[in-house]
Amino acid sequence: MEKQPEIRLGIGILAHNEAGKLPALFASLFQQSIFHEHRQLFGAIHVVCIPNGCKDDTADVARGCLDMAVAGLGAPNVSWGVEELSAAGKANAWNHCIHSSLTSYDFVCLIDADILFASSDTIRAALWRVVEDPRVCVATDLPVKQPGNAKASWVERLSEVFSRASPPGPTEICGQFYCARGQVLRSIWIPEGLPVEDGFLRAMVITNEFRQAENPERIVRAEGASHFFEPKRSLRELWRHKKRLMIGTTLNILLFQHLWEHAGEQGAGQLLRDHTQSDPAWLPRYLADKISQHSWVVPMGHVLRRMDELKALSMFGVVKRAPAAFAATALDLAVAVSANGEIKRGVGLGYW
Repeated sequence: MEKQPEIRLGIGILAHNEAGKLPALFASLFQQSIFHEHRQLFGAIHVVCIPNGCKDDTADVARGCLDMAVAGLGAPNVSWGVEELSAAGKANAWNHCIHSSLTSYDFVCLIDADILFASSDTIRAALWRVVEDPRVCVATDLPVKQPGNAKASWVERLSEVFSRASPPGPTEICGQFYCARGQVLRSIWIPEGLPVEDGFLRAMVITNEFRQAENPERIVRAEGASHFFEPKRSLRELWRHKKRLMIGTTLNILLFQHLWEHAGEQGAGQLLRDHTQSDPAWLPRYLADKISQHSWVVPMGHVLRRMDELKALSMFGVVKRAPAAFAATALDLAVAVSANGEIKRGVGLGYW
């Protein structure tokens, strides 16, 4: 690898009641190659943990782990911090991290506290896609379900079948891990309470904050970069996860209608910030008004997307994927009915 100009990298870890998982995460994080064989390429690496609304000792565990790990490196260009927030919420923690904690860093990595890296080169691989190509704003990796010690439950096998029915696209953002240009993220504010921040962030990036037509090339997946995440191990967890995604996707689409109409040259980030500062209740009121106009608000295009994807496949591809697609769509239809009822009853923002 050719020597690059010195890079200032901020790494933000968002944590909610993750005291038991942080030691493993930090052990995995500090095995990353950027802290060892590639460290000379960085002018600064700052790791900050943002515990938010925690009822356990997440903050204390984070301080202990970070102090020990960074001291062990003996590297003057690596620093750390823990900034605890009293209010829970990923959007709240994200906004604080980007707009308060890591405001001076050229590039930013966001990491959830409950993952483990599957490759020691994940951060370097993702980061370099952004550093080396000015067209790229965000680089993601491949999320891999963490194998359990025991035989996989039928719910895990079912979840795996549904994953195969619609593999993740290259321009999707998995909020568990991604690297991005700091300047791009600092122009974005995530409305608090949105259940699917990843979909909101993706839309903001590929549309340049709703100022341009979609450009999926602004998001890429880095080759050789991956992380492990814990799969849903019970039917209740799987159902609630899918319903949260359905509710969040619906609210995002309703919000996007407003952003396309009003973002203008200032961009949707500043528009949303202005809305929220002038009227903190703007988003709930806007969504309630939109929802009241229809008896059914869940977008059927999203519910039936797997069936539409079959149209682009060869006959062999259809035969191979159709059983999983039909099963996943049947579950999505059931989830959509439940999600639509929740949304109509006013349950949406803040759903988890």
